[in-house]
Amino acid sequence: EWIHALEEGAGARWMRWSVFLLGLVALATLYNFRAFRHFSSPEAMDAAQIARNLAEGKGFTTDFIRPVSLFYLKQKQGDAKLREAHPDLANAPLYPWLLSGWMRIGGFAFEIGDASGFEAYQPEERIGWFNQFWLILAIVGTWVLARKLFDPYVAWVSAAILAGTDVLWRYSLSGLSTCLLVFLMVLLALVLVAAERRSGDDGYSLIRLGGLALLAGVVTGALGLTRYGMGW
Repeated sequence: EWIHALEEGAGARWMRWSVFLLGLVALATLYNFRAFRHFSSPEAMDAAQIARNLAEGKGFTTDFIRPVSLFYLKQKQGDAKLREAHPDLANAPLYPWLLSGWMRIGGFAFEIGDASGFEAYQPEERIGWFNQFWLILAIVGTWVLARKLFDPYVAWVSAAILAGTDVLWRYSLSGLSTCLLVFLMVLLALVLVAAERRSGDDGYSLIRLGGLALLAGVVTGALGLTRYGMGW
């Protein structure tokens, strides 16, 4: 029975998923080994330094002082002198907050020890792993979404195409919040499809439908808190 479950039953499904996920992890490892580059975007460096301040207990503060933020700080407090840590007013908070949690548990080493043997900055590599985690979740979510809307063949083709899209892997190493946004968009589509499908079922609970609507609102809010432009 155990062997039959692995070959034909529920175990076969878990075996396929295990191979699929291991393949994605292997692809990410190979991509990091061959294509890793340091951050080239000021936005990525800005989000990372805010996350570091959060991880070190300094709050949502920044060392990147903008004239506009000084203007708003003066309007709020009547004084724009930099006597203490400066609050960040430019970045959406969700991505740096999640990244700060990863910094607390991910064993980040911010200082460069032996400069003569320096090859890659370890925190930037680990931020790439963090973003690839969300990308892999987005690929899995795409499979589930395509499976619900079409069939297993379309699901596997869709997941394979997404997994083979180089621009998404480049974004995963960029330090930007793009991969988290892609995952949240796929999650929102899954919630809306579930709500649409179940709303037509006879005897379906309005409480459950309301719960799905609430979840869709939470995910939409998370999109806006990841990048303010998503509010549009």
